[in-house]
Amino acid sequence: IWYTVFENNTASVGGGIRSEQGTSSIHLVNCTAVHNYGSVHGGFACLFGSDTALENCTFEDNSAPYGGAVLWRNASGQAVNCTFSNNYAKYGGAIFNQGYLSFNNCTFFNNLAYKKGGDVCNSAGSGYKVDVNNTSVNLDYVEAESETEEKCHKYAEMIAKAVIDALREVSGMQGMAL
Repeated sequence: IWYTVFENNTASVGGGIRSEQGTSSIHLVNCTAVHNYGSVHGGFACLFGSDTALENCTFEDNSAPYGGAVLWRNASGQAVNCTFSNNYAKYGGAIFNQGYLSFNNCTFFNNLAYKKGGDVCNSAGSGYKVDVNNTSVNLDYVEAESETEEKCHKYAEMIAKAVIDALREVSGMQGMAL
């Protein structure tokens, strides 16, 4: 799939694209995925197939409980020269991985997960792996559904403090309460 914009799509699994088990050779080149939603997982895409490639693509403002932009399950794939920004999920703000992935020259910024994996969440399990080359990414492992609430609250407090500090700096209100 070349030069395609996927915008404002909604589905339970893969808001814009869903591949089935056994699917192979899915390649997206110079595509943009914006404002897509997956109510179960994969805000933009849920990829079950092997030999999946994302090249020169942008993923922005997508959301789902698992994998704000993409959920990779039992799949092998790579992302090259892609940008993942402002995606949101419970686990894996941009990516939730249950497969083998590599990221080369990708940019991740401002992705948010309210449980684990602001950028990428790699599910604990045999054979799940992420290789990262020349890419800035936050990689977390989910070990169980029972993530402690204390960690979530500390993360929320950290984000709130950063936002308040930024607002104070922009408005010139250092030392003043907001």
